[in-house]
Amino acid sequence: ELLSSVLNLSQFTSPQFAQFADTTNLLKSLNISNLNTSDRMGFFLNIFHTLLLHALLVLGPPPSDLRRWNSFFQKVSYECAGFFLSLAEIE
Repeated sequence: ELLSSVLNLSQFTSPQFAQFADTTNLLKSLNISNLNTSDRMGFFLNIFHTLLLHALLVLGPPPSDLRRWNSFFQKVSYECAGFFLSLAEIE
């Protein structure tokens, strides 16, 4: 549901974006320990894509320099299930 909601956002000043941001805040209290391997893979694929789109919407893409993209992937993160996970770590 998070992924579909971020795909429908066009600007981060909308009320829908505020609701989306509030929903992503719930990730920090999730318990994923009882997910099987397949469900865990799907969960992290969705989190990765949601975080990537969220960051691109708020920050915009970094310049085309590969080092800046690497930095972007290292710094952009969500707190999820008690851990801070960057795009690079999820990938």
